[in-house]
Amino acid sequence: MLVFFNRLPDPALSEFDSRMIGDDWFDFSGFSNNGKPSSQRVKRFRFNSLGRLHRALELLCVGLGTDELGLIRASIVREGVPEHEVIVEAAQGMEYLGELLKRVRASWLDALLTRKDQFFNVFQPMVSMKNGSVFAYEMLIRAHAAARGGVIGGAQLAEAALASNQIYEFDFLAREVAIQTAADRFHKNTKVFINFMPNAVFESAQTLDKTTNQCMQLGLDPSRVVFEVIESESVADIGYLKDLLNNYRKLGYNIALDDLGSGYSGLNYMLELMPDFVKLDRELVDGVENNKPKRVIISKLTEAAHDLGITVIAEGIERAGDFTVVRDLGVDIVQGYFLAKPSADVIFEENFNLVERALNGSAAKNGGSTTTVRSAPQIQPFKETNGAAVTVPVSLEPEPVKKPKTAPKRVAP
Repeated sequence: MLVFFNRLPDPALSEFDSRMIGDDWFDFSGFSNNGKPSSQRVKRFRFNSLGRLHRALELLCVGLGTDELGLIRASIVREGVPEHEVIVEAAQGMEYLGELLKRVRASWLDALLTRKDQFFNVFQPMVSMKNGSVFAYEMLIRAHAAARGGVIGGAQLAEAALASNQIYEFDFLAREVAIQTAADRFHKNTKVFINFMPNAVFESAQTLDKTTNQCMQLGLDPSRVVFEVIESESVADIGYLKDLLNNYRKLGYNIALDDLGSGYSGLNYMLELMPDFVKLDRELVDGVENNKPKRVIISKLTEAAHDLGITVIAEGIERAGDFTVVRDLGVDIVQGYFLAKPSADVIFEENFNLVERALNGSAAKNGGSTTTVRSAPQIQPFKETNGAAVTVPVSLEPEPVKKPKTAPKRVAP
């Protein structure tokens, strides 16, 4: 059996090589595909037991969830068949792991995308440094995992959509769910940040029209919606993206750019796209309290953004020390666990000061006061066709889990 893989997750690489060496494994150097050099690692695995095969699959698929690993195993190893026949079939049917994973992900995502009611949002507050109140909420997509009664995170959904070439369908559905949730649950002057991948909206010129029609039907003013451009570095045609975002602005939407400070390209995109908001890269913000170079970079980036009329957001704030530093450096809006975790049912009152609560330690001790926060309508358990109920957790983890020539007027948080 030949096992091909483009990338083996770093945590598994050393363990994989150390546990699978010996007579069973051979390295092939200079392997080529149709006469062209290939960067793939190739191993030949001679196995004589299903246990050996299962162990190899577990190591190869170390970065996958148990459900996907189970689906991959089931596609290679048939149950109820004599072991020697299974071994022969597995060897004869081996394929690129990437292609197998693509088929597996497409199979469950296909079914999920047909059931819009399986998707929901958790939302994390973004807090103004000016008065400590909630300026906006970031809408984070989740889905019910019908098979096991759990929740599928946004990162896993996006990975499945990319692997199965369904990124447009997923991105548009996530957008629809976020707009519906915003219209149903938030104050009429609360902004919402909705992530979208530029390569997804390139797929259809009708996306913007559909979005605007939905906002009109629900009475959601486009000025409340901020589209947060993530993975902008993967866009091949920045000119097209610039024109696309300008069309969004003409209709009243705001634009945010994620991960500023992660590299030179991020600065270049800020200058080209001139967004209304920029989010500082999470890695740049983390630990800034005790890192002078990070403080200098954040200070200069913030100053440059403000000179261009752009509002600066620091996300990933988890400690009081980091919060204090970015506040002193002039950041306008903050987001992170230090202030509040993403939640499916807690919405803070308009004038409630989250900064004061966080600094006083009440967030960690009480998780929110019933006198200063209101609960959104409770999400009801979804009833599967087999009668099994799937409940939505109250609090979830976030994503591991992104103008004119003259300076525009800066958005006042």
